[in-house]
Amino acid sequence: MGRRKKKNDGDTPADTKPTSNRKAHPALPPINWTDELVHQLLTIIERPYIRKKIIGTEDGNEEPVKTDGASKNCVYGEIAGELFPEMYATDSKSMISRIGSKIS
Repeated sequence: MGRRKKKNDGDTPADTKPTSNRKAHPALPPINWTDELVHQLLTIIERPYIRKKIIGTEDGNEEPVKTDGASKNCVYGEIAGELFPEMYATDSKSMISRIGSKIS
């Protein structure tokens, strides 16, 4: 029986490397959280359905509502889309992460 030929690094062309399915996004600029932006963020968080998802209760008299990470991320995306529509359209995952970090 013949032996298999060892594959050398030079046998494989460089352009056959597996590529990522994720598109490369341009780096987003840092967010300058002015007083006005913080006020807008708080106004959005105070909406009953958003407060219920993020904090877990609508007011102090209710039992806490269990929320999962997926529903919170949807709310963070909604907030990011409202406050920063251009940046959210460019890279929604990064904006969801930034809003989540600011709120928590």
